[in-house]
Amino acid sequence: PIRPITNRIIARAIQICHDCLGPLTRRTLDLIESSMEFGPGATASVKGIVTRGRKFSNSNLTTSQRLLSYGIFCLPHLWKQQVNTFTVQDYNVLSFAPKNAKTHRAITTETDLNIYIQKGIGSVYKMKLRKIGINTETQWRVNRKLVSKAFADDLCTIDLSSASDTISYQLVRLFVPPDWFDLMCWARPEYTLYKGTKHALEKFSGMGCGFTFELETMIFHSILLACKELSGSQSPVSTFGDDMICGADIMEDVVMTLSFLGLKVNSEKSFGKGAFHESC
Repeated sequence: PIRPITNRIIARAIQICHDCLGPLTRRTLDLIESSMEFGPGATASVKGIVTRGRKFSNSNLTTSQRLLSYGIFCLPHLWKQQVNTFTVQDYNVLSFAPKNAKTHRAITTETDLNIYIQKGIGSVYKMKLRKIGINTETQWRVNRKLVSKAFADDLCTIDLSSASDTISYQLVRLFVPPDWFDLMCWARPEYTLYKGTKHALEKFSGMGCGFTFELETMIFHSILLACKELSGSQSPVSTFGDDMICGADIMEDVVMTLSFLGLKVNSEKSFGKGAFHESC
């Protein structure tokens, strides 16, 4: 970084992430396993009318090579009785859905076993985030309350462009403890398929992966907390995905740090000093 303060912010933010997650103990792994589940969306083999019943009654599970042994030996007994075969697929499928009238949002459809395990990791991330003051179930309400007072309290709102698509593999490797990083790499695909062509992934995970939202919330909030702590700011900070709120006094430090890490602030949806603010 050109600015020395950015080095200090990143170093402190990394420490906050490490403290938030803590060691990956046997107990934590058991908790992740007991939290594994399917999300509401489609998987590689279940499309159209998507229900949990269809996913659990599926006799042919798709999985990445890394998770194949887990599928063979570790599935819950009743579910395992329904599975006849495993299809190894080392990629997710990339598609785009309308975000608004002008742009589309990138979405990845994961293999069956990958999304099942990813959701377990994401669930434990939710629990860990509470250690740094974030409850992903209700944080959007906190953001809405803060944004209603943003002008009076001199707060700013920050939104990123395609946040999940610009969080790189190396960025996650920098911020997350090695054992947690290895766990997420075990559950993420290394490739994506788009229009029949397979591409190696440099972004860590997309919207569709079961832990993306929690991972990005932790990284962004740790940056806000680091900026607040090092500056001595008294303003509140709050993060819900890539919707961030902080004091206007640290906005420049936050934006410069995010930019250095390869993330692009959406200038049309980010607001500093002024009468208008937007979040969640």
